[in-house]
Amino acid sequence: MAKKTALILADFIFPEYLGGSARLASELNDSLVESGFDVTCITRRPTGQYSSSFQASRVYRLLYIDRIRSVLALLVFGKWDVVISHHFTLGILSYFFRSKSNLILYFFHGPVHLERLSRGGSMVSAILRRGIEYFVLMHQKRIFCLSDYMKCHLANAFQSKTVITGPLHNFTITPPPPLKLPRLGPINLLTVRRLTNRTGVLELAETASKLHGAVTLSVVGGGELLDSLREMEYPNVKVLGKVADDELDRLYRRSDLVILPSLELEGFGLIIIESILRGTPVLASDKAGGGAEFLRGFSADFIYSLDSGEAQFLDSVKRAIDAYANDEIRFRLLASISDFNMMSFINKYLTEENK
Repeated sequence: MAKKTALILADFIFPEYLGGSARLASELNDSLVESGFDVTCITRRPTGQYSSSFQASRVYRLLYIDRIRSVLALLVFGKWDVVISHHFTLGILSYFFRSKSNLILYFFHGPVHLERLSRGGSMVSAILRRGIEYFVLMHQKRIFCLSDYMKCHLANAFQSKTVITGPLHNFTITPPPPLKLPRLGPINLLTVRRLTNRTGVLELAETASKLHGAVTLSVVGGGELLDSLREMEYPNVKVLGKVADDELDRLYRRSDLVILPSLELEGFGLIIIESILRGTPVLASDKAGGGAEFLRGFSADFIYSLDSGEAQFLDSVKRAIDAYANDEIRFRLLASISDFNMMSFINKYLTEENK
C-alpha cells in the first residue's frame, strides 16, 4: 500500500531558524513521518537574525525554495494527499497546488501585518502582507490556530473553517519531575524568546536588573535586540543568545521559574509547554495572548501585570512558584498538555479525512 504524501510549505524550520512557529513546523514534519506519511518540506535557506548554525538530521526531504527547477518539478508532477502551509510567503504556493490535493491546510501563527508593524515596518508593507495572507487563507480548506486569542485575529470570513488545536507538541508525557526544593539565594529566572520588541525581553531585563540580589535572569534567543541586551551589562542578567537543545534542557531544569514577558501578538508561547514538562513553573504577562489565557485557567498567580513595578513583579514570581507547588494545579497542567499531542492531531485532521 502506497504511503500517504504530505507537502509542507514552511518559511522557517527549526533549528536552522529559531522561534516557536519554526519548532512546531519541524516537529509536525517529524510526527507526520512517524505516522506513515512521505513528507517533502519546501523552506528557505537560513539567514538573518533569527537563524542559527545548528543543523538537524532530517527524516523527511527538505527542499530550499531557491532550487527553482526542483520546485517547478513538484508543481508540474507532484500529487499530494495533504498540503500544509505555515506562513503566507511560501503559503502562496498552496494556491498552485490546489489541483494537486484535496486537503489544503494552513497554520495561522499570527497576523503578519501587525507583526510587521511591531518591528517598525511601514504601513504600506503591512497592508500588502495582509492582502497576500488574506488571498492565501481564502483557498484553504481548514485553518489551525493554537489559541482562541489568535483565532480572534482572523477575519470573520475565515472563522467557520478555523480549528483551535492548542499548543501542539511531540513530547512524550511522563510523570512530572519531583517538586524542586526551595533554594537559598536569588531566584533563577529564564526566558526563551525571539529577541524582538513585541516579546518584552528588554522590559523584563530592566525589571530584573532592579532586583539584583533577589533574582537572576538568563535570556536565550536570537534577534535584532541581542546586541542591545548585551550592551546593558546588568550584573544579574545573563544574555546567552542562541544555545543548543541540550543546553536549553539544562537551563529549563535548573531554573526556578520561566517568564513569558510578551507585550503583544503571542499566539501561545511554546516555552510554557517546554518548561512545565521539565518541572519548572511559568509566569506570563497579562498581555501574553494565548499563553496567558491558558495559564489563567489554572491559577491567576501564573499571570503578572506589565504595569507593575519591580516589587510587585517579585511578589508575582514568588506567588507563581507557590501556586505550582500545589499538587492539584501541577497535575492538571500536565494532564491538559497531554491533550495537545501532535499524533492525536494528525489522526483527527489528516488521516481520517484522507481515507
